[in-house]
Amino acid sequence: MVKEKPGVLPGLLFGLGFGGFVDGIVLREILQWHHMISGAQSSETLAGLELNVVADGFFHVVTWLLVMAGSIMTLVSWRQGRLAPTWSFHFGLLVAEWGFFNVVEGFDRSPTARRPPRAR
Repeated sequence: MVKEKPGVLPGLLFGLGFGGFVDGIVLREILQWHHMISGAQSSETLAGLELNVVADGFFHVVTWLLVMAGSIMTLVSWRQGRLAPTWSFHFGLLVAEWGFFNVVEGFDRSPTARRPPRAR
């Protein structure tokens, strides 16, 4: 029995999901550089901040679903007898899709969202 090559899609989903996690947790929550819709709705007021936090929460749900989908697809393909991807193959897909995530998000950001962290 010849085993099939590993699929590409799980690694791409992992890259999108983990890229979103790093962006959401590090840049949005810890450093507070920007929020999901900070270009459209200012987070300077309480109402604006609440709206931005809710949008960030939905963003985190989507990234979590992407990681879960990648995990399920990986497990299903392994149970079907496909070869497990090599570490370099899997890591390369993860980094490539993470880079794609950052390029798309860079185009989506407005100049007002690229401000440094607020002084506390």
